[in-house]
Amino acid sequence: MIKLIMFDIDSTLAPPNEPIENSVIQRLKQFEKQGIFIGLISGKPISYISGLARQSGLERPILVGENGGVIHYSAKFPPERSFITFTINKKAFEELKKIQDQINAKFTGYIWVQPNLINYTIFPLDGRVKSDLFEYVEKIYSQHNTIVKYFTIYTHIDAIEIVPRSVNKGLALKYIKKSEKIKKNEIITVGDGENDLPMMKESGYSIGINMPLAKINVRNINEALKSIAKIGEGLGHEWNHVIK
Repeated sequence: MIKLIMFDIDSTLAPPNEPIENSVIQRLKQFEKQGIFIGLISGKPISYISGLARQSGLERPILVGENGGVIHYSAKFPPERSFITFTINKKAFEELKKIQDQINAKFTGYIWVQPNLINYTIFPLDGRVKSDLFEYVEKIYSQHNTIVKYFTIYTHIDAIEIVPRSVNKGLALKYIKKSEKIKKNEIITVGDGENDLPMMKESGYSIGINMPLAKINVRNINEALKSIAKIGEGLGHEWNHVIK
């Protein structure tokens, strides 16, 4: 039986900076009524995810921010329970701070830095500097051996981020599996990008949106929800009402 369905947010549940469609929220609630945990996971800060989850009306969501670094149970502040999943070399964080200062100084007024606890995530405010910003960040990242050793870099459509190698969505899923005593074959994950692969490896069923590396590849969230319902139906869940 399925006990947890974990969704990436941006470009999966909804387009970036857009609300989740009400029809999608209703399906998530239907899954939740079956006794399934609904998880929302993202590179965004936990406060961003909590606001989204609170507005959705989910009763007991598991929220994961900063690519797996922070876990909150419930959308409340403070949460019912919370975990920080990472440990990192102090010297590496000192080196990252130096890189941040260089990037911030060079692109002052042209970037916005996401208010994270762990990751360093930079958004270009002007599309004309995007390619220069991304190239500069990748270059300066590669020039610091300590940074390369302890951090990895992800390039997204709208941002670039430097993330501790010890932190990923798969690590967060391991924490949740242990905490809730959930097995791999009781989990479905849904995502759309490279940083979703670690959590997909920790689940029995993975659904990718325009993502051929996933076990099931679909075009949009509605097709993903239908795939989830069919998986559940095959395992004995009564989910016919969401297969439309």
